[in-house]
Parts: sequence; C-alpha cells; structure tokens
Amino acid sequence: MCRIAGMVDRRPSTQDYVKRMTQAQAHGGPDGEGFFHDPETGVSLGHRRLAIIDLSAAGQQPMYSRDGSTALVFNGEIYNYLDLRAELQNLGAVFTTRTDTEVILAAFQTWGTAAFGRFNGMYALALYHRPSRRLWLARDPAGIKPLYFSLTPHRLIFASEVRAFLATEPQWPTEPQWPTLFLAFGHLPQPYTTLQGVSSLRPGHLMEVDVTTLAAKTRPLALPQPEWARPPTAPAQAKAWVRETLRAAVQRHLLADAPLGVFLSGGIDSSLLALLAHQLLPPGNLHTLSVVFKEASFSEEPFQQIVLAKLQGRHTPRLVEVSQFEAALPDLWAAMDQPSHDGVNSYFVSLCARQVGLKAVLSGLGADELFGGYPSFKRVQWLRRLRQLPRALPRLAARLPVEKAGRLAFLQVPGPVGDYLLLRGFFPPATIAQLLGTTEGAVLDTLHHLAPHHEYQGAINEAYIAYLEQQFYMGNQLLPDTDRMSMWHGLEVRVPYLDLWLRQGVGHLPPAKGLVEANWPKPWLTQAFRDLLPPEIVFRRKQGFTFPFQLWLNQALAQGKMGPPLVGQPMAHRLHRQFSAGRLHWSRWWVLAVLERFQGGGQAGF
Repeated sequence: MCRIAGMVDRRPSTQDYVKRMTQAQAHGGPDGEGFFHDPETGVSLGHRRLAIIDLSAAGQQPMYSRDGSTALVFNGEIYNYLDLRAELQNLGAVFTTRTDTEVILAAFQTWGTAAFGRFNGMYALALYHRPSRRLWLARDPAGIKPLYFSLTPHRLIFASEVRAFLATEPQWPTEPQWPTLFLAFGHLPQPYTTLQGVSSLRPGHLMEVDVTTLAAKTRPLALPQPEWARPPTAPAQAKAWVRETLRAAVQRHLLADAPLGVFLSGGIDSSLLALLAHQLLPPGNLHTLSVVFKEASFSEEPFQQIVLAKLQGRHTPRLVEVSQFEAALPDLWAAMDQPSHDGVNSYFVSLCARQVGLKAVLSGLGADELFGGYPSFKRVQWLRRLRQLPRALPRLAARLPVEKAGRLAFLQVPGPVGDYLLLRGFFPPATIAQLLGTTEGAVLDTLHHLAPHHEYQGAINEAYIAYLEQQFYMGNQLLPDTDRMSMWHGLEVRVPYLDLWLRQGVGHLPPAKGLVEANWPKPWLTQAFRDLLPPEIVFRRKQGFTFPFQLWLNQALAQGKMGPPLVGQPMAHRLHRQFSAGRLHWSRWWVLAVLERFQGGGQAGF
C-alpha cells in the first residue's frame, strides 16, 4: 500500500515536480520513497512506500523488470499474487523478492496488458515500457484505490491524491462546477475533482499513453471470470457458494507481513469478517479493534461483546469523545483532500488502529452494496413508478416546500444520476441554486453534463439499485473517504467483500425473495452463515457506523468552538437555524461547513 505520482514532460524540472508530489503524499507512504526518470522521453515516476508484504528493502519502488525495460510504481495489494507467481514460475519466470509488485512486472512481460485483468486485488499503478515508449495507468475494477490524472497536449500528470497536483502548481484553476455537484451528492462524483482538468481514472479501466506524442486511449480491463467463481442457481448450492467464496476472499485478505487486524463495529458485516478471521488465523492471532462512545445510544459495545465472546485473540476498544473531535478538526480538514460529507468516522478508526500498532485492517465496506443492505433496495417499485410520472410533475413538485418533494426535480436528469439523487440527494436543485446564487436551470444543466459519465442499460430492479449504490455511494464516497483517512494515518484498509471473484459472482445470484425467512436482512449473506452469525447480530436494528455528530456539533457551536457556515448567505443561515433547532440532519450542516472550507472560507470548523 503506497502513494504514487508521475509526469510526462520534457522540461528539465520534471523530476523536481514529481518529488514535490510524492512529498505532498508522504503520510500515505512513511516507509520510504523512490524515483525514476527517463531524460529521453521526460517520463518521471515517484513512489512513497507503506510496507505490508515483504518488509525488506527488496520491496522498494519504482521496481524494474529483470531486463530493465519496464519500470513500475504501484499502490495496492494483489491478493492472488502467489497463484500468479507459481503460474509464471512454471512458464520460466524468476523472482528475487516476495512482493506482489515483482509479480505484476513478470505478468506484464508474459501476458502484456491482458495481465491487468488477471489481478484480484486493489490497485492503482503506472507501468512504463521504455522500448515501446508506452505508459499504462490502471485501476482496480471496484475503484478501491484512487488514481487522478491531468492530460494536456503538452504533459501528463498523475497521482494518488488531488493535493499532489497543487504541489506542481499552487494556483491550479478550480473546477467551477464542483460546488454544485457537492451540494447535490454530498461528495464529488467521478470523474470530477475540485481542480479543473484533473479527473479520476474510471475503475476497472486502463489508459495507454504514447509518451512521445501524449496520444492516449482508455479502455475497460478484460476481466475473465473463472467458472468456479460463478454461483449455481439452486438456492442451497448458491448459499454454499457464498460461504466458500467469501471465506476464500477473507483468507486472501489476511496475507500480510505487517501487523493486521479486523475492525469490529458490531454489525453483520464486520462481525462476520471477525468470525471468519478467527477460524482462519492461528489461535490467539486475531486482533480486533472497536470504537466506543460515552453516548449510550450510539455505542455498539453490547453487540461487539456478543461477537467477542466467540473469539480468541486481542481486542482493543477505543473511546472517542467530543473533546477529541474538536482537537482533531485541523488535522481532519487536512486529511480530507477532496470535499465529502463523510469520512470523520474513518479518520478516527484509522487513527485508533495506528495507535495500537496496526498497519492494515479488514473492513466490512461493500457488503451492503452487494447484498442489498440499504433501504434503497426496497424502493425499486417506488422508483419505477416515479419514472413513469408526467414530465411536468417533477418541475411542479420542485416548488413544494417539503425537501423530499423538492428532490423530485432530479427526475429531470436522465438515467442513474437523476435516480441516485432522487434516492440519496442532499439538497434539491432549488436549494442549491439559492446557496450558490445561481439558477435552478444552471444546477440541472451541470447534472445533465454529468449524466453521460454514468450510463446503465437495463431495467429498474434490484440489480439497478446495486449498480447505483456501488457506482455512487460506495465508489464516490465510501471508498475515497476510507482511502484518504486511512492513508493519512499510514494505515491500509482491506475490503474482502469487494474481492473480484466474489463481486463478479454476487451479480449472478438468483433472486433471494424465496429465501427471506422472518425478514432476514441481506438474505444471501446471513443465511449462508446462519450457523456462525449470532441471531442478536443478524436481527438487530440497522445502525451503521455512526458517531454522535449531531450532539457534538451542537455542543461545539454552543460553546463557540465552531461557527455557522457561510455567514451572510440567507439560505445557509436558514439551514443553520434548522440544524440548531434539531430539524436538519448533521450531515447537511456539515456539507455547508466543508463547502466553506474548500472554498477558502472562514468560521466553520474553527
């Protein structure tokens, strides 16, 4: 797990720029740095290392092929690298390290770019092949690891974090549409960032760049699916497939040479990971970590204790209080990199994990999106009927005072963008327009321009909801927030539920309606492990990993430790009063504070 950066530019200062970019990301790679430069083509690569597998100096990057023709910088983990290594050795490859990085190089030399589709893991990488003068950028299919780029006729820049681009040009122009998108989504949807011309590479895509001309083409990775990774259609066999495939995924994700643990929240997803890890690790080797609160209504400690009674190993509960939240605000702002309404919880759990000596932790992220754990999955019929409404109705509903009715205006935006915002949008177009001093038509135009980046061919059904949740909520918010906040603390977060073969297969599971007994949540998952998961965990009220932010923010405001956001803006003042009166969810107030912060504003958060 690392941070990478690079540039293709013939100016003599290119190497210095890349060093600045890696230094700006040093928090994500505290264990070393390395650089490569080809003066003939102007290709420069930079790397910051967080050592998890093969902790020796042999794992340093950039890493080079045995013949010296290829240089690689890589951020992530390839969980099937041992299988690939054995296959490549049978084909004559020779290895001198125990790293997955060396396996990537050997796989490329053996199979070319087809090798990228064979990697089961999380990764963002840049691979430069000197003889062909080609540079490839690749990103894992789930988009677990980030990769941003800026391509002009004169240069290519790429990095793991957007802050790295400002290290090359502190006055980099701002993307004018980002505030509109942020107020609509509560995060920035791909491919947008706060910087003009800086985009995220699409998950599961490969960009090929001719470094002499900077001509580039991007295409999806070819992802072969092994026959054994496709679930059977019979219910009993399908449940067995879920059980075996998830168990194998967890086993792959436990591979590490550095201290690794499991984050235990007390919900279904993290509890199951902890229980499986307990079975797969040697006795006593499991290290679990939980965050607890003094506020009893938010603490999941009783549920954590139910799971811990079934485990052997070390458990560390960490109490997080409002005073820590207030003290951490300056550092939290610095960690954010890109605006998001979420991520504070990830910041603290990552901080706690590093404080107890962990360098990697397993997370239950992804299970709700894959196995139908959100309320949105029950709103399929509702969404389908709304899409059949007369076209004039959304415009009329947008004038209504009730916020949820105002969100019907998003139906004017076609496809997944409009549908997701209808389900999860933060502020309706009319409110966004008032906050930004623009028109509702301008807000909708911005969303219309986003729509072509997110297209879907298929019916409005549970699979479509899974696509929306994975594409937007998981892909644009949960994964980026987790990556930024964990890497700020030099921590690797692994997500076994997003294992490639599990994720590919879940999409082919038969409908679960006949399996729902007594309202079992996430039926394919919970029934596959009904003998392992305690019923108190399965049937508990869904809470999610939530901090007492409503209480904490109100307390900080009352004590003058924070100020209202966007002072002088009438709509922001109205929303602030609603929040103070308990009529506005904390996340919407926080969005305004984050907006102000990224716009260079003043009072919120100080």
